[in-house]
Amino acid sequence: MQEFQEATARFDHVENPDAHWVALDPRQVQTLDQPPDIDRLALPLGWFRKHRIPLNAATLILATDDAMTPAIPKGATAIIHTGETDLGKDASVYAVNISGVIKLRRVELGEDYIIARPDNPTTFTDTIPKRYAGTITILGRLRAVVSSLD
Repeated sequence: MQEFQEATARFDHVENPDAHWVALDPRQVQTLDQPPDIDRLALPLGWFRKHRIPLNAATLILATDDAMTPAIPKGATAIIHTGETDLGKDASVYAVNISGVIKLRRVELGEDYIIARPDNPTTFTDTIPKRYAGTITILGRLRAVVSSLD
């Protein structure tokens, strides 16, 4: 199972030349009823190099439900690598758009299905027949989670 990084962040009003700002994914902004607490996050350039993420291949996705708790609590900010959209067999966590709803889920390829599974057993699992694969868009693989801002 793929592991991801969790961090606690602080806001800093000083522009850091050694940081890159990552914005909230515009596809999610369109689906939110109210503005998010944060819409961009600064990360050190070294973090991108360490995780082999091109600067133009990172976006933020908000966890708008509790489907991935306890690993990703509701309200957490996920850093997504948009260049990693090919599904493996390890059930990594991806940001997905299923019929216009953006979700964070463990996505795996079955024989005849694409399965978007939550960690929370009380949440519905999306099982999509491969012939309807056009109803799911893989936005990218989860690379880090910021679960609180102090």
